[in-house]
Amino acid sequence: MKKFLLPIAIVLTVLMNTSCSKETVINFEDDSAYELGSIEAEAGADNQVDIEKAILALTNEHRLAMNSNELDFSPAAYEEANNHTDYMISKGKLSHDKFQERAYKISTKVKVKQVAENVARHYDTAQEAFEHWLGSPDHRRSIEGNYTHTAISVKVDKNGKFYYTQLFYR
Repeated sequence: MKKFLLPIAIVLTVLMNTSCSKETVINFEDDSAYELGSIEAEAGADNQVDIEKAILALTNEHRLAMNSNELDFSPAAYEEANNHTDYMISKGKLSHDKFQERAYKISTKVKVKQVAENVARHYDTAQEAFEHWLGSPDHRRSIEGNYTHTAISVKVDKNGKFYYTQLFYR
């Protein structure tokens, strides 16, 4: 029995260290919010802007394959995504801390009805991060949701690990 406890403890430790906090979606139409579970990601690519562009392309390719609309890039969401990615790096962990504040800041710049957010870290490629998001029902819901705009921020911490924030709104 003890032979099985160590591998189980290792798996549980890995899972707990690769899970992020809850993701909140803000619905500005009826002022309600609901909690979505979220999954941490892993990172490691060369050019952050190329990764951001690749995730936008992957997002839109996926949406088009579903006969859904492409998402437009949003400078307002990009600013907030960048700020949050910097925040996560400063804390050394994934979070959705102050999500409502980010959603509100976006709403002061553009008209929005709903805002959602995906976060990840430590993925080696855009494809890998995107596939892990698609593997999570809650992240997939954001990617496939009724949104019109998105922005992705990808940044590297001092250890060369990538952090990702993708914001969506309509």
